[in-house]
Amino acid sequence: MAVDKNQGDSHQQLEMANGGEEEEEEEEGDEDEYMLDLTSAQLHDLADVDLPPFLKELDLTANRLSLLDDRISHMSQLQVRIL
Repeated sequence: MAVDKNQGDSHQQLEMANGGEEEEEEEEGDEDEYMLDLTSAQLHDLADVDLPPFLKELDLTANRLSLLDDRISHMSQLQVRIL
């Protein structure tokens, strides 16, 4: 049985496209590892919160913080969101 060359090319393109989507999903998963969302956690301080040194994003929206933890000042890549 002869295989249509165009059909084979389409299959390869589909595989490449699916592979690209999988890579994007893996990258998004990696980004989640660098983000800590503490929105509405009703925190008064961050003493009991583990802040990994590789953290890039910290969301403290709708908490009851009066001071920010000193550890935050040592995280040069960190973006903090407080609303």
